[in-house]
Amino acid sequence: MKKVLVKWWDSNVLHGWQSGEYETELALCETLGFLCEETEKKLVIAQTVSKYGAYLGVVIIARGCVESVREVRVR
Repeated sequence: MKKVLVKWWDSNVLHGWQSGEYETELALCETLGFLCEETEKKLVIAQTVSKYGAYLGVVIIARGCVESVREVRVR
């Protein structure tokens, strides 16, 4: 299973009433993990994979939000 570093843009949400200036930018994120699934619509990354094939800490990223994907090597 590939180990990857994914840079991607995440949405922000504003809670409650807003007055004055507030943050309206997207958040650039980095996720490091195992590439479990890759389609034209999404990437599925897990932080942990067991020897039984179970996943822990799964992040599903919309393909349109992905800035870059780089395979990494761990020694």
